[in-house]
Amino acid sequence: MRIPTVVLMSVLVAFVPSCSREPQMNTSNESTDWIEPATAKLEQELVAKYGESQRPRVQRGLKQAARFWRASDGDREVFEEFVRRNFAGDQAALDTMFDRFQRLIEQAVGHMSEISREFRQQTDLDLGPIEPYDEIFAAYDPSAHLLDDFFKNKLAFVVLLNFPLTTLEERLTEGDKWSRREWAETRLAEYFSKRVPAEVNLAISKAAADSGQRAADRQRQHDIPLGAHAQQERRALVLAHRAELQAPARDIHDQEDEHHRADRDIDRGRAEAAIFREGVEPRDLREARRLGGAAARRLPGAAV
Repeated sequence: MRIPTVVLMSVLVAFVPSCSREPQMNTSNESTDWIEPATAKLEQELVAKYGESQRPRVQRGLKQAARFWRASDGDREVFEEFVRRNFAGDQAALDTMFDRFQRLIEQAVGHMSEISREFRQQTDLDLGPIEPYDEIFAAYDPSAHLLDDFFKNKLAFVVLLNFPLTTLEERLTEGDKWSRREWAETRLAEYFSKRVPAEVNLAISKAAADSGQRAADRQRQHDIPLGAHAQQERRALVLAHRAELQAPARDIHDQEDEHHRADRDIDRGRAEAAIFREGVEPRDLREARRLGGAAARRLPGAAV
């Protein structure tokens, strides 16, 4: 088995946004000197329209959108019109916007991940010789242009205008007080916390694929069986557990309890495996009972 490049890519995706203390600012040399007076004017307009209670959201959203706006995105007139049309000034509008973005971003990112997985299949699995074009497929990231496109068509700015960007320190110190919805909004905005050019994303994908291929080549060269250590540890645990079960118990009741616990763990594992195999959500207990029988009734939350 070859070392999948998805591992390295997952580390990169998780590490980069989470460790930034501040969202990345616009470092473009293009002039946007008008942005400050424009945001001051828009703040007064939006607060007058939606009420003083919306001022913190207005200030935050204008600051975040202005941070990433470039001259190539439009002049002052374009910016002001965009803000007026896309600021969600009441909870109903914000809820609708959140639900729409949450569902559609999930679809886009999920399908891109599916394509990437298929493109890497020949290099990540033992399916035969790896041809030069297989390496090109593996190095290609179909989502490389997605973030860039979302900034160009301004969907990214809609999110930045309405949902909060946070720092790592804020998430660590205040996150335990946030609701699930607040965390979801934070994660949505975090997707647009950096404006990375498409060519940079492609370069990252290629570097990850190349490093994974080099690791796989070294594995084949030295004949290193992946997972051998894990298999040995698992086998040792199984043997130790068997020895414990076969040891003389203090009394018959202790021995029966031990066997019952072992049977319970086996049944639970079978039920969970069946649920996973069939693609059923663990919370769907009725389906879980159908798949796992009596064992499913022992799943957390199930009625006895």
